[in-house]
Amino acid sequence: MVDSASLQFVSPYAFEAMQKVDVARLAALSDPELRLLLPCLVRMALCAPADQSNAWAQDKKLILRLLSGVEAVNSIVALLSVDFHALEQDARKEQQLRHKAGGSNSESILVSQLQHGLTLEFEHSDPLRRLRLALSELLAIMNKVADSNGEFFLKSSELFESPVYLEEVADVLCILQAELPSLLPIIEMAEALLHVRNGEWFLCLLVANVPDSFSEGMSIISYLCEAPFRASLKCFVLLNDQFSRRIFHSRLNHFRERAFINVFFLHRPTDEEAEQLLQLMTSRPPATPAGVRFVSLSFCKLLAFPTLVSTPEQEQLMVMWLSWMIKEEEYFESAAGVSASFGEMLLLVAMYFHSNQLSAIIELVCSTLGMKIAIKPSSLSKMKTIFTQEIFTEQVVTAHAVRVAVTNNLSANITGFLPIHCIYQLLRSRAFTKHKVSIKVILMPEATNQPITEQEILNVFQGLAGVGKVRSQHTITTQLLILYYILSYEEALLANTKTLALMQKKPKSYSPALMDQIPIKHLIRQAQGLQQELGGLHSALLRLLATNYPHLCMVEDWISEEEVTGTLPLLRKMLLTSSSCKYSQTQLREAFQNVLSGGPRLLRILEHLTLLSAGDLIPYAEALTASMGLLLEDGVSRRILQTVNKLWMVLNTVMPRKLWVMTVNAQQPLVKLLRQQRYTQNDLMVDPLIVLRCDSRGYPQALLPLTVAGIPSMHICLDFIPELLAQPQLEKQIFAIQLLSHLCTQYALPKSLSVARLAISVMGTILTVLTRAKRFAFFMPTLPCLVSFCKAFPPLFDDVMSLLVQVGQVSAADITTKARDIDPLIARLQYMRQKPQEIPLSESKYSLRKRSAEELGRADPDVQLCYQIEATFMDIISSSTQAL
Repeated sequence: MVDSASLQFVSPYAFEAMQKVDVARLAALSDPELRLLLPCLVRMALCAPADQSNAWAQDKKLILRLLSGVEAVNSIVALLSVDFHALEQDARKEQQLRHKAGGSNSESILVSQLQHGLTLEFEHSDPLRRLRLALSELLAIMNKVADSNGEFFLKSSELFESPVYLEEVADVLCILQAELPSLLPIIEMAEALLHVRNGEWFLCLLVANVPDSFSEGMSIISYLCEAPFRASLKCFVLLNDQFSRRIFHSRLNHFRERAFINVFFLHRPTDEEAEQLLQLMTSRPPATPAGVRFVSLSFCKLLAFPTLVSTPEQEQLMVMWLSWMIKEEEYFESAAGVSASFGEMLLLVAMYFHSNQLSAIIELVCSTLGMKIAIKPSSLSKMKTIFTQEIFTEQVVTAHAVRVAVTNNLSANITGFLPIHCIYQLLRSRAFTKHKVSIKVILMPEATNQPITEQEILNVFQGLAGVGKVRSQHTITTQLLILYYILSYEEALLANTKTLALMQKKPKSYSPALMDQIPIKHLIRQAQGLQQELGGLHSALLRLLATNYPHLCMVEDWISEEEVTGTLPLLRKMLLTSSSCKYSQTQLREAFQNVLSGGPRLLRILEHLTLLSAGDLIPYAEALTASMGLLLEDGVSRRILQTVNKLWMVLNTVMPRKLWVMTVNAQQPLVKLLRQQRYTQNDLMVDPLIVLRCDSRGYPQALLPLTVAGIPSMHICLDFIPELLAQPQLEKQIFAIQLLSHLCTQYALPKSLSVARLAISVMGTILTVLTRAKRFAFFMPTLPCLVSFCKAFPPLFDDVMSLLVQVGQVSAADITTKARDIDPLIARLQYMRQKPQEIPLSESKYSLRKRSAEELGRADPDVQLCYQIEATFMDIISSSTQAL
């Protein structure tokens, strides 16, 4: 046990530096002071920031330099690398288990049976188990606090008292609270820590690593001291009075919103209290950003708790308030200086009520309030009547939709609330078409909207990921919504094919050329990091993508993306002093041209490119792929090949389809390159075998033994060998026999024997139809394969020997007078076939091949083939003799 007075606490100077993220002041801290703040600093360095400014980018680099060399950073990085989603699921299961057991010590889901004390287990555990140990102990204390009825107690805990591991336990607690905020609210966690020894020290570190929680926590702690419902209600009314004085602090807003939900669920209000709440929610705040947010949230709360409106007078009050919202929305948007008002939400809810999509309204309300609320669709019937018959008739809906202004910088987080949800829901439900609201400027209303033209779509993506030459003027949200529109449009066409045919309508489908120019994978990757701002749009895009472009949803690609966007690559990229690359595309092309003589320079450029982000690497894609053919030359460094492969995989995470086309076009055989034959993405979809028609140099034969021995599932290829043997192209038949020879050696199965016998039969048939030149081209690479057949399956010896004699007879018959001594070869072959055991071992394979190498320099193809036949005979006999 250690006295907390002797522990190092966070100084006010350090705490203020953390609150303001003052990197210069943080750099001035001593090592012991800095050690206490590492959990927050490491998360700042590794997690994607909301602030994308250059100033923060520079501060982040300074933080990384500050952390470099600090040994404890590695252990915190390891803590951040675990699967917190799975951890939270197990923790919630344990909470349920404790609740069922009435708080008694029951079997733990987070931690299995401990072999030693808690401290020793913590010492010997990996990062995940350390998190589980601390979380299990913390939940037990929090559960006991909840059951204590306000009585103070001191819980003895070995984990929180051991002086050796206090700093490491504090790291774990800070990471747990930061990654699992809904499971471990900081107020509840702080209260639990006050019931253990050294709790005030742990609490000090916890608050210092979440500095924004201090002022908010003080407000909530003050509120917790006044728990009665009526006191809470008075607090709400007081906040409402502050509207007139324009004291509308954002943190108090958040506190009020959450507290309202909690109070409503925990305490059923009386009629008088419900009246006061309704008066509060239907108040008319000033035209400020906070006022816009208050009105939006109050509207959703009325939908979430319709029982607040029960009398005709209350209904009239709500109708008047909603009418005021419709009238004042434009003024609020201009006066408050926000990007959007509550007009979009009113329009959307009205459309949903008219189309009876009550479940969509419930989803919208839950998404707005940021919590899952059980709302019965039947409870919205009164609200539906008010909306559809008194406030938003069909004519009002149409007129109001036209009046809603275009929202700039669309996001779920902008002040004004919910535009991203509204636009997404309108597109998903096709509300514009159903209500005949035009999305384009046309003279006459039509039953369906004219689709957005391809040029209009391309204008939205101009300058993004290689589309066009100018910088994009549209935000990522606009581009994602247009992508959602395109994908849902194509899906609607497929789903309504029969209906459109009956109506004799043929709506135009978007061309593959358009889709080739839209960087879909890059947009989806961007959306993944902006899920909080995009609401439910990201998951909807993934569903449409899996339907329309399943090849962009490969699990292998996602795993590769993790390798590209993980912790280590992020730390490496921070080594760049500037976001721009110091090498140009021209320099990269020139280095590729001198790959054999100037390999070190090329490698230096490639290594530098690996530090760039995927987006910054896009301009180099063309230079990288266009020069890939040069890497097929002999003598290219393996490290260069591996580095190019790494860069290709990075580009594949943002522009896969375009990259595939560029790579295939760059790897074409020389004949096609001279013809300047260029493939498109559509060509690859129609004929995927184009990929296999690249320069024959992916696919060197030398890789066959390595591939067969290293890939466990290669035995499946035995099913495809007969089909390859039946192809008319000699190169495919040669490849099939060469692959089969390695498969027979690796998998000596009855099925392999059957396929090998078929291959020998095919070779005998081919012998009778090939010309002299083609006979040489076919049998020279395939005859050595017969050795593997006989080695794997000795019963094939007679068939192979007969084939060799036949090939020798045909070749000897065509030999010119320059090689008359070849005639005795046939006799030797016949003799070796009949009495292989009498062949002297001194007549070795080496001596035969040595003689062949000397004599074949000026020999014609048939002479070479005859010597190859004899060498094959000797190899077979030698291998069978060794086996004996």
